[in-house]
Amino acid sequence: MKNTLQKLSIIVVISFTFLVGCTDFFDKIDDFNVGVTNAIFEQTAVIELQDYFGNQQAIVDTDFTVVFGGADADKLVNEAGEFALYETDGFIQLNVNPNKSTGVKELNFDVTISGGDYITTTYPVTIKDTTSFITLQLANQNKIRFSGIDNISKTATLTDNALATEIDLATTKTNSIRKNTITIKTGTKFKDKLGNTLTGDEVNIYLKSTDATGINQYLSEYTFKDENGAPIDKEAKFYTGTAEITMDVNGVDVKEFTNPIEVTIEMTANANNPFTGKVVKLGDTLPIYTNEEDSEEWTYHGLGTLVAGETTETFNINFETTHLSSYSVIDFIDYQCEDLLDFDYEITAENLPSDFAGVVKVVAEYLPLSNNNDPTPRICTFFEVDIKDGNINSIINYIGRSESIMFKSFNNSWNRICIDALKQTINSGDPKGIYTLNSETEYEYEIYFTLNGERLSNDITKISSFVDCHLGINLTKGSSLPDQKTIAVGVAGNCGEKNFIPDGFPIYVERSNGIFSYEGVFNKGFVFLQGFELGKEYNFKTFYKGKNYFYKWTFNSTTFFDFEFELPEEACDLIQ
Repeated sequence: MKNTLQKLSIIVVISFTFLVGCTDFFDKIDDFNVGVTNAIFEQTAVIELQDYFGNQQAIVDTDFTVVFGGADADKLVNEAGEFALYETDGFIQLNVNPNKSTGVKELNFDVTISGGDYITTTYPVTIKDTTSFITLQLANQNKIRFSGIDNISKTATLTDNALATEIDLATTKTNSIRKNTITIKTGTKFKDKLGNTLTGDEVNIYLKSTDATGINQYLSEYTFKDENGAPIDKEAKFYTGTAEITMDVNGVDVKEFTNPIEVTIEMTANANNPFTGKVVKLGDTLPIYTNEEDSEEWTYHGLGTLVAGETTETFNINFETTHLSSYSVIDFIDYQCEDLLDFDYEITAENLPSDFAGVVKVVAEYLPLSNNNDPTPRICTFFEVDIKDGNINSIINYIGRSESIMFKSFNNSWNRICIDALKQTINSGDPKGIYTLNSETEYEYEIYFTLNGERLSNDITKISSFVDCHLGINLTKGSSLPDQKTIAVGVAGNCGEKNFIPDGFPIYVERSNGIFSYEGVFNKGFVFLQGFELGKEYNFKTFYKGKNYFYKWTFNSTTFFDFEFELPEEACDLIQ
């Protein structure tokens, strides 16, 4: 080992003083390319892209394009001091160009991310610390819009402005999990919005079937009224999908007709009746609601009767209408809270060692059992609890944070699914269960904890309570969390005859699921890693210009030194 590293070792061990190796950045020109040196970048940031439904491997496997804009975008460079910014395995590393900004400043910029099946989204980002870590959620469009929609149309002949023959029109189950059917009687005449009979030789008939899951994404956009026209204060949940009917004669919209149209909406036979709470049976009546085109209001239409379906697994809801609209069965639930998402909570962790550090997450994993073409489990994160020095340092409540995702209505609906299942789990005493969203969609779920990305065996039902919208969780009740330490890591390496000490250099660790998590940034050769077990081997990596560099470390004490830290050859060549 070279003399410089021996000296560094002595200085680090004795006084924890950080030696600055290599050269400072003196030639401050606008277009610089300095490689990985140190004492150059005063501000660094890491952006992590996260899959909204928890499928982080899909993020790793997707090749994203990132475009930066906004007021301070021109101040950003990568770890090599270049203006090309890379996305690598779901992470984007940023440094602030010392030519454009000196000292630690608040910088604001936008980043637009696109790639694969993820919806292209632009996020505003602010960094204002020496090191910043930002998470951005991306939504797979196939999962956001996982509702099935089927359309069918038909043109029928009119004789003396009346339907010449009876018409039966039914959607297929190409995309939707069920079908809708309408029957129009012979001799039916069609009217416009003023009640005038429309004249023509043909009528165009359109029928659309949308699964309930898709409609439930947009609950917050609607208001609901009962049979007396009074607003309904309870929480609405679409029990079936919708049947949307439109018609026109010679391009003029049909609004009414002389004979009632018979409408049939198919549903599963094992659903519960929203009136009785028991499994539906033949002859049951269910409430039908209607929504006019371009209206945000659903009003009571009447009762539909359950008749036999095409198979033993299905029923049909039959009803009649004399006007065109969208129709659905809607259930209303009293959550016994003013707002389900505004529950209060208390999370505690008692009697932890004073050197304990780690991040605990309360999560639920959902596997859709129906109404879904993608069997990938979805992850819902309830809380993220940061523990330092044996005490809770901060708590992030993810439930109700609609502003964090671009689809506010969908996020509200998904939050509701998550918190409903959490209440159901705690009240039932079983961390696993089936959550029924509506008559068409069920989720098999399990709620558990993770510590620094590793799943724990703690049973949430044994350490939690949910009473009158108050959630209590004691993370250490009845069991102890694994012993986690904060490790002070010091590293240095060689570039030929030169000494290299990383600075502004992020590091990541592999978790049990094979996904790497961000752990910190080297500051003049040192980084403090929180939440690691002694005697356990960990696989770390760093990025440089989109390439991975791996390091296997085992910590036997709370201080660790690696003076043969491998510097990327391309970066080493650039150090003067």
